[in-house]
Amino acid sequence: MLQTPTQTGLPVQGADSTRFLKAWRTTTPDRGAAQGLVGRLIRGKAPADFEKLSDDPSRKIVMLLDSCGLEELLGKTGYEQLITIGYTLDHIRRKVVDERNRFKLAVWPAGGPAVPATWDHVVDTVVSVYPAVAALVEAQRAALKRTSWEQIEALAGYTFKDVDRLGLEDVRFMTYERLQQSRGTLVEVRAFLYHSVHLRELYHGDGYTYDAAGVRGVAEYLVPNMRLDDLQGLTLLDIEVSIPNSAAAKAAAGKGLTMNRKLEMYELPSPALFDPNKTGELWRVDYNSTATAAADFVRAHGVKAAAHDRLRVALMPIDCQIGFAIPGSPLFVGGRSGNGAVDDSRRLCEFIYRNLQVITHIYPTFDTHTAYQIFHPVFWVDERGNHPAPFSQISLEDIERGVWRVNPSVAGAALGDPNKAMALQHHALHYARELARRGKYSLTIWPYHVLLGSIEHALVPSIDQAIFFHTIARCSQSNPEIKGGNPLTENYSVLSPEVTDTLGGRPIAQRNTAFIEALLNHDIVAITGQAKSHCVAWSIADLLDDINKKDPALAKKVYLIEDCTSSVVVPGVIDYTDEADAAFDRFRQAGMHVVRSTDPMHTWPGINPALLGL
Repeated sequence: MLQTPTQTGLPVQGADSTRFLKAWRTTTPDRGAAQGLVGRLIRGKAPADFEKLSDDPSRKIVMLLDSCGLEELLGKTGYEQLITIGYTLDHIRRKVVDERNRFKLAVWPAGGPAVPATWDHVVDTVVSVYPAVAALVEAQRAALKRTSWEQIEALAGYTFKDVDRLGLEDVRFMTYERLQQSRGTLVEVRAFLYHSVHLRELYHGDGYTYDAAGVRGVAEYLVPNMRLDDLQGLTLLDIEVSIPNSAAAKAAAGKGLTMNRKLEMYELPSPALFDPNKTGELWRVDYNSTATAAADFVRAHGVKAAAHDRLRVALMPIDCQIGFAIPGSPLFVGGRSGNGAVDDSRRLCEFIYRNLQVITHIYPTFDTHTAYQIFHPVFWVDERGNHPAPFSQISLEDIERGVWRVNPSVAGAALGDPNKAMALQHHALHYARELARRGKYSLTIWPYHVLLGSIEHALVPSIDQAIFFHTIARCSQSNPEIKGGNPLTENYSVLSPEVTDTLGGRPIAQRNTAFIEALLNHDIVAITGQAKSHCVAWSIADLLDDINKKDPALAKKVYLIEDCTSSVVVPGVIDYTDEADAAFDRFRQAGMHVVRSTDPMHTWPGINPALLGL
């Protein structure tokens, strides 16, 4: 299997095509139906042409559709589906009428060797599967990344498309064998990638599709050209392509039936300072240059201050901190894909920039801890004085039987009184009983994380920059919300700790009613963040509790952005994905809306488009 530095940011385990297949058969658009799936359209004439991801025997690398791309195909005719993935009308005629190709859609659970189609991953993959030209391609890595398509063709002195039409009879048509005999110039390497790897003129190298107008679409992935027999969970779907009459065909091709949807009137492009490939990296935000860029952006796009909003929109990104969303952190939320929070951060930044002049206020929350807290290893010891390992589960029975007891030295550190060790042990027993009584998760021992003052406590730099950009552009101060500092209770929810009192009913914490009121004072409350299974799910549950006490109809103003959040998964240890998905289903049934960041906000249920300027 090809080893690559970053795996596709989609769920690997437990993906099920049942929902997608139902939507496919009923030709019904269904957002979320392709979650955890990838796919590729395959064409051919004979059964042998459908044995691999591409029928071209010389092709070793192919592109894939991610879940968003697959969902764009639902509810469309076969002809419209080809238009959607970038086929031109002339190309469809040549492949369907002249060459008599048939088409199938291969769909399977994501994961394995698929990687985002960035320049670095393209070069890494080409070097791996085309070893004879590895040195030539590697030598042009930097030049490929910095040289535009227009500059490449200017250096070449010809158009690659014309050469591609002529095929092998033109010596400039760059094959694997021809590249081996070449000098390996930038033009020759790019020609090889164009003709043999099929990276065409619209390829930008940032991991996204683009249309001819330069509008960025969905994420795209690349993978070695594999045999279909090697893809576990594969489903092959027939696509019937009937070309409509000329007028209808031109109309369909001009409707924007592409994965790269145009921006709506109220939507804005991402500013030039945003780099989607840096959302998983640590770097320092230059606030001064960001403020200048935001001011220039306001002048260029006529962005108004948030105080003028007719529709008040609150965005609550929960715990989007380095300690949860940067790989290498002890509690990185990888989800089942292993790269979940990084992809979530990218989509969240794009959502903020795209809806900059619609989002009124942003309320980032911060999980905030110190060393001596009930869920950290040092708080507990066994009969030998050993601390529990991170991710251990301590049950009520464990405490009752003395398998784990409170570390006596914690009383002085956590409560300031070393004589309260026994009281702390009584509280621990009460705490475990309360968790069980309230139907909460059992006590989990977490690695030390997001300690106050540590680098892990800060926001992911890309998200921090996006929020600051919004603050300046919209004259809307962000409103950070801190939670989690009480040593005697977990505090997954930003609105309430897990347990609010100790033995005897003495209060140790309380619900954050002021923050709840601030959120519900908006027309729309959009919620996402990390982790879906814990802090996000419990925060939404607490908000729903308050809503049900006030007016259950208020649930309709809450929108859960499901593609910017991932669940806690430690392979071979714990996996909370199913619990998180079940929780979101309950929230939906209670009247809340589950949406995707890539859906235009005016298509979200219950939103009046007129209030967005449409």
